[in-house]
Amino acid sequence: AEFDFAEHAALEIDRRLGDTRRAHAVRCGAREARDLELGDSTLVVGELVCAHVDDALLVDGRVDIEKLRPVGRLGGDGYSLVRDVLHMQRPKVERG
Repeated sequence: AEFDFAEHAALEIDRRLGDTRRAHAVRCGAREARDLELGDSTLVVGELVCAHVDDALLVDGRVDIEKLRPVGRLGGDGYSLVRDVLHMQRPKVERG
């Protein structure tokens, strides 16, 4: 139910912004692993088993976040829109 609601909320935000490009750009399939009760909320932790990404979102074989413009789930009834993307080189980590 949470996943259906989140998709509906993302589409509603797109509609309000006059943008319907994301409607079926990304589809994922997941197996529910466990529910973690956190006060009045439940965190669902699952295993992603498949994903489909529209080719129009790819640049050099990777998802371009600026094209995707994802909606993030916050606490309570809050959602966030990604408006700014910062690019920085990842640090090198030596494993030993």
